[in-house]
Amino acid sequence: MTRILIIEDHPLVSEATTELLQAYNARCEIAVAETADDALDMLTTSEWDLILLDLDVPGAQGLSLARELAARSYASRACIVTALCKPAFVEDARALGFRGFIPKSLPLNVFGEALREVLSGAESFPTATPPEKSSAPSAQRLRSDAQTELEARSDYFSAANHDLHQRLHALKLLTETTASTARVPGVVSRAAQRLEEAVRQLDAYVTNVLEFARFEHVAHQPSLSLVDLQEVFQQLNVEFEEIAETNRVELRFRTTSIGLVSDRMMLVRILQNIVSNALKFTREKGKVLVVARTRASSISIEVWDQGRGIPEDACKSIFRSFYQVPYYSRRREGVGLGLSIVERLARSLGYEVVVRSTEGRGTVMKVVIPVEATQYDEAPLR
Repeated sequence: MTRILIIEDHPLVSEATTELLQAYNARCEIAVAETADDALDMLTTSEWDLILLDLDVPGAQGLSLARELAARSYASRACIVTALCKPAFVEDARALGFRGFIPKSLPLNVFGEALREVLSGAESFPTATPPEKSSAPSAQRLRSDAQTELEARSDYFSAANHDLHQRLHALKLLTETTASTARVPGVVSRAAQRLEEAVRQLDAYVTNVLEFARFEHVAHQPSLSLVDLQEVFQQLNVEFEEIAETNRVELRFRTTSIGLVSDRMMLVRILQNIVSNALKFTREKGKVLVVARTRASSISIEVWDQGRGIPEDACKSIFRSFYQVPYYSRRREGVGLGLSIVERLARSLGYEVVVRSTEGRGTVMKVVIPVEATQYDEAPLR
């Protein structure tokens, strides 16, 4: 029996790696450590035949954990598997006596062959590439290049948005077909489920990155029309019903008769991001409530969750681009752009987003819409 320790903080990656290793060698026992401290504890308490190390885990920086493994005489049984493929890292790994260094960016067939090699006890390192010649461009050339880059970026993201979403849509259809038609229990069905989850996360990631890039470069002008909030709530309820069931969270939308003038697509996108976050971080068997209330000078669309809550100091930062609350970031299900997009869309519409959170109890996020934007106030739409 081969005992393998995977040091990897992304659950989807560790699960996929586990299944691939078991496909290569059914007689292996595999455990996962998600942090540097967990890894060192598991190395102290158990013996391992092979260690697969991702450099970028909580508690590690650069080659710090790799050097610690080498200091404890584990290097000959360890292989670095990482996205941080710097030539200096590869050479240091060789010098420290590691069995291999496998970049995650390798083509699948090359990656698989490299993994088989280290599994068999052989070494595997990437082929060295000659260093690029350095140059020191003038400030004028840098300014010119930057201007050209900015001018090209808008067209690029417009084309990329369509192309990537078309490819993702095709991939999702293929994945759904695989998941629906797989009848053989075991590895095939589990692999299909993992693939489906990976595609879902990739779809959300690409959507947020491209949307953020578009907002950064182009001033979006709202297209105003009369919006029935009850119809928006019904759309969101259908969209998130399955996710709520999967997460074992009760999702409720309180019936409303409020109508207002807004950009429907932008308003829906704001609420999609907020509700998605609420479902993602609400504890199992918890509740998420979405309600619209009228105030003296505004309408407030509120999303209440029963999650872990957000620290007071983090509430000031959650709308920053790429920011993630520290204890949530380990989940690695996003890139920290969802609420940044919410803030930009709300600002374009003249709305305010207010956050109130109590650690250990949950969070309420309110989209406050000035009364000037309200055409109907608690009156049925005609």
